[in-house]
Amino acid sequence: MLEVTIDGNHVQVSKDLTILEAARLCGISIPTLCSCGNGNVFSGSSCRLCIVEIEGENVYYPACSTRVWDGMLVRTSTPDIQNTRRMILQLIFSTHQLSCPTCAASDKCELIKLSSQTGLKNASFSLQKKKTDMLEENNSVFIRDPGKCVLCGRCVSVCSELQSVGSISLSGRGKDFRVEPAFPNVSPCTGCGECFRVCPTGGVMIRNNIDEICRVIQKSSETQKIAIISPHFSLDNKLYDFSISSIVYVLRRLGFKKVYSSETASNMEAWNIFQHLKSMIPKSSGLIFSSVCPAVVKFTENFFPEMLSFFSSLKSSSALMSEIVKNMDKPNSKSVKQPVKVVFSFSSCFSERIDNNHLFIDHFISDQEFCTLLSRFGIILDKNCTSDFDNAGGKIPSLHISQKIALQFKRESASVDTRALFDNNFLDKCCSGEMFSSEISVNGQKIVFHFSSGLKNVREVFNRISDYQSDGRIHVFEMFGCSGESSCLFASSRRQIKNGFSETTCADFGEVKDMIQFCDGKPDIDECFVRKAPVRKIFC
Repeated sequence: MLEVTIDGNHVQVSKDLTILEAARLCGISIPTLCSCGNGNVFSGSSCRLCIVEIEGENVYYPACSTRVWDGMLVRTSTPDIQNTRRMILQLIFSTHQLSCPTCAASDKCELIKLSSQTGLKNASFSLQKKKTDMLEENNSVFIRDPGKCVLCGRCVSVCSELQSVGSISLSGRGKDFRVEPAFPNVSPCTGCGECFRVCPTGGVMIRNNIDEICRVIQKSSETQKIAIISPHFSLDNKLYDFSISSIVYVLRRLGFKKVYSSETASNMEAWNIFQHLKSMIPKSSGLIFSSVCPAVVKFTENFFPEMLSFFSSLKSSSALMSEIVKNMDKPNSKSVKQPVKVVFSFSSCFSERIDNNHLFIDHFISDQEFCTLLSRFGIILDKNCTSDFDNAGGKIPSLHISQKIALQFKRESASVDTRALFDNNFLDKCCSGEMFSSEISVNGQKIVFHFSSGLKNVREVFNRISDYQSDGRIHVFEMFGCSGESSCLFASSRRQIKNGFSETTCADFGEVKDMIQFCDGKPDIDECFVRKAPVRKIFC
């Protein structure tokens, strides 16, 4: 351990920490743009806002890339450093498109927060503003605005290093230095949304069609509006304290005739895998990828198409549920006219919008867009006003697919021990973002459930696939494209912790098979699981 003093605070840290990380241990916040979170997103000291003074040195050092050494004495907020930071911010603002009142990112903009933190009151430099235009207009998820981009490099770093996709890159020099697609004619973008989440300004924004959605909602007689809600929908801090039932109530006020939970489709996926596992048990080995995450499917199509044959389905829960709903209650006679069904998917998952299997979803609404929608119609959420889903699946707790499969094995054989999939240690690992596994035994056959979030971990799994195929066990992989707190793995586990779900309480909800009875007489379930062949395999 090394002895370091930061602004008079003595702290012992390991030698591999940076000054920025050591300062956070002391409760000291050093301004930065190129580094965020816990240090996983780092783009190489590009912003220089985190400069600090080290005793005995004649130059300022960037805190985000300078490692601590024994006896180091650091000052982070001297008057000279504060003046230098203000000048750096002024240079950034000099080329920045200042449309803050109408900018969609104004509530999360880190430039505004840094201005307050450093005491910047005006931008004295006046340079040529960056032109505001749209890049990647063929992308159905994101809009890139170079006029708002501060060239911090976070999006490039998270795409290349944390997600191992590399769909964007930094290019050019001087005034032509910019972020652009790494491939000119085709993009391996999976729509995971990590670039949007780490962007400190409005340089990367979600394509928003809230005006069109408002017009469709206000058409009452011409269409039958149907909502499909993801169990992880209320991730936004403004919605987290409200139950899904409160959101269902509001949607009915807005004129939605039917409100379904995509959890039913997830149960169908679990039942499909459960039946397949039962047929695999005598074989003593095998692989199944149970990913309902479109980002993982898109990533596999782009880089590992040979692995698609191991996937139980290539459709997200919302895509599968929308296909079922669109084909429900169809009249036998073509002469019978029914209102056109318009399906809205309420989900925090951005990758669903880039998925090729969402042909039955007409509109996507994220949790942030839903908050905007409520504001447009002047509606306030009320915890006391609730309503139920129109399908039984919505009443089930938000379990992982692997948990549902394990519970079904336990219902058929009481000797199956599933406690490892429900204890607090398991849920804490889900929230950590690290790869981990849990094992159950069914009639002497070992079944290993693997969990991972982040596309870099998915790549690691695929690269080690031969190790899993030769160890005599059945491996089930539940993988998610997003990383950290934005992952559905994290969201589902956090909700289980919040609601106090346990193996016993979850078992009270009945068998998975009973949860899909509302589909009886509707389109054949197997047809909904038909795999869609990837169109391109060019990044392998």
